[in-house]
Amino acid sequence: MRMKGAFTALFPLLIGITALTTVTFVLSLLTLFAGTSTDSHGQSAIITFNTSSIRSAISNALSTTAIADWYQVNYLSVCSGMWDAASGSKNQSTIICVHQPAGYTFSLAKILGSEAAQLLPTNSTYGTLDTRTPQVLLTIGITCSGIYLTSLLYGAAVLLVTSTLPFFVLRIGYLASIAAVIVLTISSAKITSIADKMAGTTHINAGATVHAWMGWYFYVFAWLATAFIWITIGFSIAAAFKIAQELEVQKSKRFSESRQNRVNKGIY
Repeated sequence: MRMKGAFTALFPLLIGITALTTVTFVLSLLTLFAGTSTDSHGQSAIITFNTSSIRSAISNALSTTAIADWYQVNYLSVCSGMWDAASGSKNQSTIICVHQPAGYTFSLAKILGSEAAQLLPTNSTYGTLDTRTPQVLLTIGITCSGIYLTSLLYGAAVLLVTSTLPFFVLRIGYLASIAAVIVLTISSAKITSIADKMAGTTHINAGATVHAWMGWYFYVFAWLATAFIWITIGFSIAAAFKIAQELEVQKSKRFSESRQNRVNKGIY
């Protein structure tokens, strides 16, 4: 059903919801692609492992040179490098980022090699991070928020040009937003829980330690995207009530006009 001129007052609200959805979409993309280049390796990692003490715990020089000082886990890549001895920060010239397939499993033991891996806790999953579930959910969330964004942009354009609302398209978009809020929330909670279990200092064999920390940029992006999609849902519900009220008003007007026409024709 389309009624000309009835919903033009909703245009600002529709634009606001579109803006919120755009922010959600962009933040979700930043979460997915965080740390995929050597220029964005700072605090954008899911988790970073400092393995420098393992190097000093291994006597084999060949094994030592194959081990980096740190390893950074991202959704689409694994970066590694050395510390700058003078500043104690990451040595930019040594950073290497290797692209990973979607949903890969990071294993610190496999990366370190058999000799160094023996220092890690035995019969333990420490240093193993399966990105499949949270990444798949994040990708679904990005897709759903993109669908909702597209429906909103289409709805705003139609409303601006014709003063009508394409209800079917907006309903599809709203259903997609419901899916987005569910999967983005689960994805953020899942990856946070996995990384948090490994964060901190872990004492391993031969007196070595592995210090791991979560990149706060990454989690700011992830949880802000989740927060914005929840806010978007709230405003969408408010818009739905306004549309329902307007539909009721229009229905009452049509009923009154129909009744008046019948009176004028002498039916009553």
